[in-house]
Amino acid sequence: MLPALLVWSLPLLFVIHDAEEVLFLPSWLRRNRGLLVRRVPSAMRRVVLALPDLPRRVFAAMAGEELALLLLVAALASGADLIHPWLALYLAFGVHLLLHVGQCLVVRCWLPVVASS
Repeated sequence: MLPALLVWSLPLLFVIHDAEEVLFLPSWLRRNRGLLVRRVPSAMRRVVLALPDLPRRVFAAMAGEELALLLLVAALASGADLIHPWLALYLAFGVHLLLHVGQCLVVRCWLPVVASS
């Protein structure tokens, strides 16, 4: 059985990370548009440049859906000792961290969402 603190830290850290993305990433992307145009590979450029135009409420709704899933899986891991779905999500968020680190390497600067991921 996983310790409750560990199980429930995943949804908490997710909320902190996604709040940072909602609050700070769009303005950072707008301010650094020129840098992104120069450094982001052309295959990814269109998506990256469109992100600041995504309404915050849409991003927040997507994050809310993920949070609901995380809370359900954390409750199952904590109450019913079903740890495999929790471990799968933990691994997925570990990959998410590596993607943010990879983004830093591609852009060659620190992104505001890396520390909380």
